[in-house]
Amino acid sequence: AVVHLSVDKEGLTVTGSYALGGLKESLELEGKHAAVKFRGEAGQIRRALTHADSFSLTAGSMILRGEPNFLYIAATVS
Repeated sequence: AVVHLSVDKEGLTVTGSYALGGLKESLELEGKHAAVKFRGEAGQIRRALTHADSFSLTAGSMILRGEPNFLYIAATVS
């Protein structure tokens, strides 16, 4: 399954379609953020989230960080 993450002036939006249904969630973000979009494999992101404390979205990538030395970089799926 593919998940889409995007940041715009409204905040962070996560969308995806899966065998059991769909997902669309939005979170309001404080401050100003660059508008970015990311499209990735949900399974790969889910595995990384178990170790991550924080994440960043950039144009075409998602970076997950955790303690003590966890770093996971996922490139967008074209």
